[in-house]
Amino acid sequence: MMSSPGGGAHPSVVLAMDTSGPSLSVALVREGQTVFECVQQNGHTHSESLMPLVDQALRAGNIRPADVDLFAVTTGPGSFTGVRIGVATAKALSQATGKPVAGVNALLALAQNAWVFPGIVCAPEEGISGEIPSWRPILRISAAIEEGFPCGTPPRRPIFQISAAVQDARAGQVYAAAFGVLAGDVDGTSQGRDACVPAPDDLPDFAKNAGRHPAPRMSQILPDEALPLEAFLEKVKPFLSGARCCFVGDGALRHRDAILAYLGGNAAFVPPDLSAIRASHVARLAVQDPASHGDWRALLPYYLRAPQAERERAARLAAEKGAGEAADTTPEAGKR
Repeated sequence: MMSSPGGGAHPSVVLAMDTSGPSLSVALVREGQTVFECVQQNGHTHSESLMPLVDQALRAGNIRPADVDLFAVTTGPGSFTGVRIGVATAKALSQATGKPVAGVNALLALAQNAWVFPGIVCAPEEGISGEIPSWRPILRISAAIEEGFPCGTPPRRPIFQISAAVQDARAGQVYAAAFGVLAGDVDGTSQGRDACVPAPDDLPDFAKNAGRHPAPRMSQILPDEALPLEAFLEKVKPFLSGARCCFVGDGALRHRDAILAYLGGNAAFVPPDLSAIRASHVARLAVQDPASHGDWRALLPYYLRAPQAERERAARLAAEKGAGEAADTTPEAGKR
């Protein structure tokens, strides 16, 4: 275990995995450095591919499962089968080794892809308000967001840029949430709006020295939901006064045209190769949240709606009940 600047202990070796979507990712992180990471979508099921990737990660680090300090896994929302595979694997590894396990929100992990490196994102489209030219680094953080406002309520100051994680949920819905970025130290502790908010004229120097500035952390501004895309975009709109929203995820890829039609120039997108969760981000988020480290028995999948089989059964029972009530109100039924 390594010590944090605040005096606590951070796990030195983290094995992280994501099976919540169509892609699969496994990473081994040692003292904050990624030793091994793989993101794949090769047509095989997660149940076939996960353990071979875990074995590759351990061999890359020349360690055994017992040498891992913390196991981390996305617990959802996402594919019901995929989430169960990841959670069950992480629980088994934690139980077998006696090491703690941490669950990480899949949408938060996905949203990490919306910045290229801490505090800076490159905008490949037209500049914002004409002040920042195309492809010039722009700040997408904290002047914009006030800490402590209720989730789902726009803050009093405008948000400079927000990120929306959108995963296809099928059945005409998406799993979605929106996040803003706060300045913070390397452990994700907010240091206030002046921690890394330069004036526009100072952006070039800020970009060149980005590594010296505190890393940002994300603050959720719209809660996790399973809902139609249009309903989510309507909720995003109030945050976009003078701001842009960067969309990430397989749902953003699938519905890109619809998002552009709805939000126009206020919508931006990460490249397709950044549309999948990276397990190294899962590891970092787990390390930043010591409260999530716990016993394998407490780790549970996180669902936003009932599985399809349960929904179909509920619909069938409701239809049968409705048919029965209709039969009881027929004239013939009244005469009996």
